[in-house]
Amino acid sequence: MAKTAAPEDTTSEDTTPESGSPPGGEAGAPDGAPGPGGEREGSHGDEPKGGAGPEAELEAERQRSQDYEDKYKRALADYANLERRTATDIQNGINTATDSLLRDFLEIHDDFVRARDAYRSGGSETAGLDSIIRNVDAMLKRRGVEAIKTAECTFDPRLHEAMLTKTEPDLEEQTVTRELRKGYITHGRVIRPALVEISTKGDAD
Repeated sequence: MAKTAAPEDTTSEDTTPESGSPPGGEAGAPDGAPGPGGEREGSHGDEPKGGAGPEAELEAERQRSQDYEDKYKRALADYANLERRTATDIQNGINTATDSLLRDFLEIHDDFVRARDAYRSGGSETAGLDSIIRNVDAMLKRRGVEAIKTAECTFDPRLHEAMLTKTEPDLEEQTVTRELRKGYITHGRVIRPALVEISTKGDAD
């Protein structure tokens, strides 16, 4: 009877390198040693960027903000000045138109006064004209229009216009001696000057 052969051991010797050893039996490069690309392992290779730091950037932003604030304040001041100039120009235009209208109206008032004086000198009744003139005078007063004073006043070129002179040795030079036409003023503005006669001392002997 033939003898049975023992089974062949097919288990081969494990040739796999131990864990942690690179293929070919070479040991890994130590930490910090240059790698294949010439860089040390563990190094990022990024250098710090140059330029201003946070404090310098903050100061630059602060200066920029201050510049904007200065420009804003100048713009506000310019606008306020423009508003004032515009308001002044508008008011001056209104005053000019108002004064022109009042001067025309005062010419009519003068006509009523002359008519009354003419009728009165002729002995005619003037009650109707007197009433009209009183109403007109009251209306002018309500509007702030006042007659310029002339009686025994010293001549004032801002308020008076001298038309005649009269020798008056007993009076001060340039004293108003007679009113030729009434003048009027409103809110500090002369609508029309008063036409007057003024005194003079005459030639000294």
